[in-house]
Amino acid sequence: MKGRILSAMRGTNGIGMMVSEIPNSEVPRLAALIGKEADIDAKKWRSPRSKEANRLLWAVCTEIADALHSTKVEVYRNTIRQVGRYYSTSMPNGEVAAFCEDWAHNGIGWFAEIADHGDKSDHSLVFAYIGSSKYNSQQFSLLVDSLLYDAKEAGITLKAGPELELKAKEMGM
Repeated sequence: MKGRILSAMRGTNGIGMMVSEIPNSEVPRLAALIGKEADIDAKKWRSPRSKEANRLLWAVCTEIADALHSTKVEVYRNTIRQVGRYYSTSMPNGEVAAFCEDWAHNGIGWFAEIADHGDKSDHSLVFAYIGSSKYNSQQFSLLVDSLLYDAKEAGITLKAGPELELKAKEMGM
């Protein structure tokens, strides 16, 4: 939820107070919590990533894929493997294939793979990668920076690269 902190002050007994502006639509939900303990998480608001940033990301993946005789999906997934978010979990070998298939239904960047069979022959360590649709602007920026770096290291001159860098700066990434 987007809001604005108007004031924060120290109180007595180690308990402070905060006054904030919130959307009217959130008032009933929050009013129901008055006097109750609640989990409050306040952080600087960031504007959501634009469709243009996603379009440019895929344009860069396509250019890199063409130069490397690969696919844009493989370039994207390899970058997620290198710098993206993931969960690691141990599961019985008999459940791995179904888990990987179910996880992949979340989107192109959502894939899972066996990282290690570990000490137990009946279990595998699985990395479940999270697609960039769930990334905040800082995480998305890391993905973009990694793609641009990889292209430069491979000697690939990107048509969409400068445009993507400019868009990233505009978005504060």
